[in-house]
Amino acid sequence: MGNINSTTNPTKHNVRQATAKDVNILLKLMKELAQFEHYLDEFCVTKNDLLSRGLNGCKNSQFTAFLA
Repeated sequence: MGNINSTTNPTKHNVRQATAKDVNILLKLMKELAQFEHYLDEFCVTKNDLLSRGLNGCKNSQFTAFLA
């Protein structure tokens, strides 16, 4: 995916699909969201979950993530 230009904000952002190398930052962001939403005690996603369910490069992934 290439750069995305907003008409209201001329700043360019490089958006790309997440890969297995991004597992640590994705998990960190997810935990921060869980804390913000007050469900950190119930949060149980692991690195292995992210790697096996979406960051595995397979066509049958359960999710796709993007980073900017």
